[in-house]
Parts: sequence; C-alpha cells; structure tokens
Amino acid sequence: MKRKVKILTKIICFCLVFAVLLSCVNSLFKPKWLEDRWQSSKTDVSFYDLDKNSTDVLFFGSSVTAAAVDPFLLYKEYGIASYNLGVISQTMSGSFFWVKEALKTQKPKVIFVEVKTLGRQSDKLETKARKSYDYMKPGINKFQYAVETVNSGRDLVGTDEEMDIWEYLFPLSLYHTRWSELSYDDYDFALGNNKSDTKGFAVLSNTFKYVSSYDPASDEAGDYDGFEDKEVEYSQYNGTNKAYVKRIAEVAKENNVELVLFKTPDTTWSVKKYNYVKDIAQEAGVKYIDLNLKSIREKMGLEFSEDGADSIHMNVNGAKKVTSYLGQYLTDHYELTNYKEGSSPIKGDFQSGMDKYNDYIKTAKLCMENNLDNYLKLIKDKNYSVILTAGSQSSKLYFSENQKKLLKELNIDIDAFLKDSEYGNNLAYVSDTLETKGQPVNVSNEEDRYATQVINEGGQFSDGTSFTMNITGGLCSVRVDNNNCGDVYGELMNIVVYNKKTKKVIDTVSLRNNSYGSVSIGRKGKG
Repeated sequence: MKRKVKILTKIICFCLVFAVLLSCVNSLFKPKWLEDRWQSSKTDVSFYDLDKNSTDVLFFGSSVTAAAVDPFLLYKEYGIASYNLGVISQTMSGSFFWVKEALKTQKPKVIFVEVKTLGRQSDKLETKARKSYDYMKPGINKFQYAVETVNSGRDLVGTDEEMDIWEYLFPLSLYHTRWSELSYDDYDFALGNNKSDTKGFAVLSNTFKYVSSYDPASDEAGDYDGFEDKEVEYSQYNGTNKAYVKRIAEVAKENNVELVLFKTPDTTWSVKKYNYVKDIAQEAGVKYIDLNLKSIREKMGLEFSEDGADSIHMNVNGAKKVTSYLGQYLTDHYELTNYKEGSSPIKGDFQSGMDKYNDYIKTAKLCMENNLDNYLKLIKDKNYSVILTAGSQSSKLYFSENQKKLLKELNIDIDAFLKDSEYGNNLAYVSDTLETKGQPVNVSNEEDRYATQVINEGGQFSDGTSFTMNITGGLCSVRVDNNNCGDVYGELMNIVVYNKKTKKVIDTVSLRNNSYGSVSIGRKGKG
C-alpha cells in the first residue's frame, strides 16, 4: 500500500512539475502583441491584477478604444474608477467574451463597447481573435471563445486555412516554431515585466496631418468633421458581429449593468454605418453615442488633423478630449462614486500609479512638440540624458538668440557648434554620463583641408546604460544600449533623448533650417 502511495505521489508531483514547465514555455513562446505603441497583452494581464469589484466603468473594443479612452484622466478629472480593455484587432466576439470574463471579478455600473467592427462586411477571425484570446485566463469563457472562433472561421467564405481547436487550447502546438524569433521582449515579459502602467490606455504621439494618408484638401473640405444625423439607406454588414452585440446586451441586462455602444472619432466612418448601429442599439434597448456627429465634435473641440494619430486612432491630445467628454457624460447620467474624495484602496491604486502614467504622457507630449524653443525646455529634465550630434553643416543653422540661450542652459557649448569654419565641424555633446557624474561632455573636431576628423566616442549614462557616437565626414550615427537610433539623420544636427526611468530612447529629432529662415524640428514620419 505504501509503495502505491509513493508511486501515486511521484506521478502527481511529475504532473505538477510538467504543468508548471509547460505553462512557462507557453508563456515564453506566445506572441506578446506589443507591436511598439500597442500593449495589448499587458492590458489583459494587468486586468487580472485589479482588486475585486474595483471598477465602476469598463471599456471594450479594438485598438481605437485603447487609443481613445484614458482611465487615469477619468480619475483625475471626475474621480471615476475605470479600466480600458481595448485590445488591438479585437473582434466583437472578443469583446463579448471579455465582457463575460470581466464580470466574473468586477461589478461595473456601466460598460462601453466600441462598434467599429459592426461596420465591417466580414472579420478575419483567425488572425484577429488571437490577440484578445491568448492572454485570457483558462476557464469556461476562454474555452467557449476558442470553440466559437474555430466554428466561425470554418464558415468564412474563401478561408483556405483549416482552423484547429487544439491550437487554441494548447498554443504551444501553434507557436513552437517561434523559438528562432524569440527576443528580449519575450523573456522580459515572461519574467514579469508584463503589466500596463496606463490601465490599458495606448498613449499615441503621432499627428494625423503628418502621416502619409493625410489629405489636406479633403480635410479642408470637411470630410473629417463628422456628419449630420439623417435617414440614409444602409447595406447589411456582418451579421455575426450584430448577434454578438445582442448577446452582450443580454449579459449586461442579466448582471444589472448599463451598456453603452460608442464610436470613437474615425475618418472612415459614415452615415450609413451610423444609422445601422443606431438601429441595432434600438433593437437591443441600449444607448449609442457616436463621437463623429458634428454636434459632439464641436462640443469636444476635436480637430482630426491635430487630434488624430492617423485616420482612425486618437493621439494623446484627441484621447484627452474624448475621455473628458465621456467623463462628463458619465457624471451627468449615472451616480458614480468620486474616488478622489475620502480614502479607499481604489484611490490608493490610482495615486500609486500616477507617476508612471504621467511619465507616459510627458513622453508623448515631448514626441509631439514641433516648436524648438518649447522642445529645448522640455528636455531640460533630470530624468533625461541627451546626446546631441552634428555633422559638418551645423554652423549654417539659423538659431535664434533665445534658442542659443536655451541650448546654453543645457550646458551645450553652442558657440563651438556654430563656429565659422570653411570646412565645417563635427561635434557631439552628451549630458549625464557616469564618468562625469552628470556633468556634460563636449567633443569637437574640426575638419581640415587634407583629412576628415572622426568622432568615435562612447560611455555610460549615469544609470549605467552604454552609448556610442560616430561622426565621420559629417555623417552621424548613435547607438544606445547597443541599439541603433535609426532616426539620426546625415549631416544635420540631431538630438537623442534617453529616459533613465524607463531606460528607453524616447525621442530622436533632427534640426534643420526651414524656408522661414529659422530652425525646425524634423522627425521621420512625423513632419
């Protein structure tokens, strides 16, 4: 008998160890869906860290939701406790199952579901569902999500790829080939750096008027200013998505939760889609807010050319306007607790995360700043290390007297940069190095008639992060932590800003003369 107990104990221990190892390997091999500005997997993982019943408002939808709604701002302005569960490419089926999943641990008074997917003729469920599926915790909701996604995928017209439920239930069977693609982010995420510091909000710093798809003529004609609420015939869109909306409405009603359908600002939206969703909302007996209507756009003061990151996403400025509008709507229509008043664990949670959140906002503001005077003021920050490099044409820059003053306040020997030389100067400046304990370092080499002087310098910032600079024949390159700062331009003057708190390069700009006889900021893809 004792021998059988020992054998059984060993089998159980083996199974437990195997399950733990399998879970770790699964976590490592699954794609993280971080995709630069999007933090989808961190959004899902962090939701499970929320205290039980600690949110009064939840937001669901795809990336347009993630970019438009800022829970920390809702708290700062209205004291509202919320979380943004918007995930890149999330389908309406994903929103449905995440609503069900969220209601297991939260009792919100209001949930908002973004409706962009309702305006599609079809959904590529296999490619899209993964991003909101992979980081849902195992359970009945995840199992049902997998089954319905596979069944829906088999029904899609023109789908050649056979969908396998096994790949959903055991993702290693699908992702095991990623071993050769694993990067630092995969290991970093698996080891615990997998939390959202913004409660799901994606802080975007692009500006629509600077992206390639922006059309100034169309913008001036009013195409991006919204549309009037009027009766227009509409074509039928994806019926599956409509069915999921009605299922969400049923779940909300069963849990005594108010459901609001909403549409974020979107230049691809239309009156047909507006009326289609309005009818669905009426059928389901829920409210619908469309932020593309002219009356609402005007009330928000939203200008898509400035407040959009691209044709469908808000940047940080647009998100502020959208969030403020929704916050006022919630305050006017629902009795929600103002958690800024008094003392509570919810208040403590928001306050404890406010510093990291503010750093994201500050970084976004820096990356959107195009006025050089303002930019030089912003980078004068104890948390930043700055690298400035200049090729042989730097002496020809038309700095104003105020800009020269601001550069000198950064301890930059601007006179050396602007030194009049027939052959030009190669120069570099570094602030906050380990060797100089925060005192700036200036390196200057003048080219002569016969040989080009080369700057090839390196060191460490005060946080220990390494950097190198190379300037040869007027051409500049910079590496931080052995990563190439690819936006450093050729013979221009460049500024690379490194944040010691986040340990990342947060911005790279070039300074160049413009047609107005002054110096402008340039960014690749941002103007």
